[in-house]
Amino acid sequence: SNGTASTCGIEIVQSGHFEIIGCNLTKCTVGLLIDPAAASTYVSYGFVEHSMFDSCVTYGMNITPSANADAQVRSLNFIDSWFSGTTAGVGIQITTASSAVVNDLNFVGCRVLNNNTHGVTLPAVGPTNVTFMDCRMAGNSAGSSGSNDAINITAGVSGITISYCKLGQCGTATNTQRYAVNVAAGASSDIKITNCDCQPNVTVGTNGYVNIGALTGGGNIIRDNQPCVYAGDGSATTAASS
Repeated sequence: SNGTASTCGIEIVQSGHFEIIGCNLTKCTVGLLIDPAAASTYVSYGFVEHSMFDSCVTYGMNITPSANADAQVRSLNFIDSWFSGTTAGVGIQITTASSAVVNDLNFVGCRVLNNNTHGVTLPAVGPTNVTFMDCRMAGNSAGSSGSNDAINITAGVSGITISYCKLGQCGTATNTQRYAVNVAAGASSDIKITNCDCQPNVTVGTNGYVNIGALTGGGNIIRDNQPCVYAGDGSATTAASS
């Protein structure tokens, strides 16, 4: 617990086969910073388990390889960990510079709660093969109710899977999120949002509390979430009111 003056709790700029287990990083500017910068540097094959990145300022975790050629973040697993309570920012942000790579991130059983803005942001220059499974995201947009989402996906991102997650008010978290998932219109492809409990949230979108812009990429599947009206394989999903 280093206070807001520290840059980050843990920073990883080059590493393979690492583990962070049972750590509690609180009140840092960034709880966990993964930022390979030099050309051809990797952060890969890592496990973050049963750890807390709590009450930080800008990010609970920020994954942000630089634009140097071939800076890469690959094959990281986040299990039963906590990215919550940012005072001025996002729980988890994953940003890929134009010539860098973020590929194969798995979040299982994680908690993303009560962050000031979005719970998770996936900006445009795409991270890919990112999976959220059995995660809880609630009480985000704490700084301005109804302005930010549990998961915010910018246009042009591909290969995102969100399944069996709770993406609405639960536990002690309040109902402040705008949408459970918000996908901006554009060329995003292979976005799969299935079997999630997305209620309640503040705003009804195109698909219950999931809001999907017009997507020109292929392979997008949004189905079997709650609430929605599902009409069978291959059929359009009808917008559902609150």
